[in-house]
Amino acid sequence: GPHPLFEIPAIDTQRFVPFILPPQVFNNHPHFLTANGLDWRHMSTLHDMELARHSTCRRTGAYGVVVEHVLRPAPWWLKVATGTVRRFIHASFETAGSNAAIITVGDPADFHLMFANTPLNNRTTRTWPVVFLSRRNPLQFASSLWLYLVLTFFVLLRQDHKIFQTTDFIPGFTDVDDAFQLFGQVVGELPTY
Repeated sequence: GPHPLFEIPAIDTQRFVPFILPPQVFNNHPHFLTANGLDWRHMSTLHDMELARHSTCRRTGAYGVVVEHVLRPAPWWLKVATGTVRRFIHASFETAGSNAAIITVGDPADFHLMFANTPLNNRTTRTWPVVFLSRRNPLQFASSLWLYLVLTFFVLLRQDHKIFQTTDFIPGFTDVDDAFQLFGQVVGELPTY
């Protein structure tokens, strides 16, 4: 459109160093890819994560939705690998409009993953990811990098990628689809040009 409708979440580059990752192509609609991060229930069913409590969701401004998680991997070896044997990961997933989002992990590591989805056609989307790792000290940086790599590449993306390549979205919500309903409102309220 002629003017920006919302701000992209800002990352403090004094505290975090950005790394632009190679884009990935998925066989799905960009809204489906963005909404995946809002689906907190799939964290336990698909990704085998323990939830300390139900995740919460809410609108953020006119064009955003945020889901906040307190979780950790269920398998013991992943708890050891991620340093979550005795604690949980505090994370959030926040959308910006319909095709961009940011994942923030604040404890035990400190990093962000921002991505934007570009539709190539009705069935294919290119995702542009940028990871922001902590500059605080070398140990914090290494901890952030390790947790990011283990969770993102070895657990979440690998499992999500299989679903993205084989699933079609059919509009319709159940009573427990609270985050999807909020995201659907955001998408429906975006102006068209």
